[in-house]
Amino acid sequence: MFGLGLLITVIFGAAALNKLATNGIFNFCFFLLLVLFAASFLGGFELTLPHRWINGAEIKTGKKGFAVS
Repeated sequence: MFGLGLLITVIFGAAALNKLATNGIFNFCFFLLLVLFAASFLGGFELTLPHRWINGAEIKTGKKGFAVS
């Protein structure tokens, strides 16, 4: 997240994130996104990953990475 904030600051200037945080339309859209996730969390519907992502992750389960347990 730090990198994203730094990138936005470098490209658009120091006041860009403050303008975004006080923008009513952005805040309303963010609110709707949080309500959507809350409804999913409470069982209103189920969010699922694409099968290709699940299969790709399952293929890599046997491989060792940075954290070996």
